[in-house]
Amino acid sequence: MSLLYSKQAYRLLQENRFLSIISILGTALSIAMIMVVVILFRAKTADTIPEVNRSRSLYVKLATARSGKGSMNMARLSVLDVKEVFYPLTTPEVVTAVYGGGRSHASIPGGTESVDYRTLYTDAAF
Repeated sequence: MSLLYSKQAYRLLQENRFLSIISILGTALSIAMIMVVVILFRAKTADTIPEVNRSRSLYVKLATARSGKGSMNMARLSVLDVKEVFYPLTTPEVVTAVYGGGRSHASIPGGTESVDYRTLYTDAAF
């Protein structure tokens, strides 16, 4: 049976070469894109070294406030919000706050070189 299917597929490839090439390339591209999405999702969520507790972690990046009229505001949580909402929780083992502050610029007095670096603010539990 598989020999018959192989012969039919070969004949079809010989009859419509252009259409066959387009359909094969389209199928290969769609499978490749699905694999890329799955691999990226797994890389962000899987428990891999050095972050072996990702499945037990919760990341909160933004807070949303909605009014009764349908308007919505989104922003990062402030230090006060983190202290009032997350620090009092008793269920988590550890709560920490991390804020990627932005880019900074530094140089040594009297030196000719300067360095751009990214600032990361954390609390004592980090």
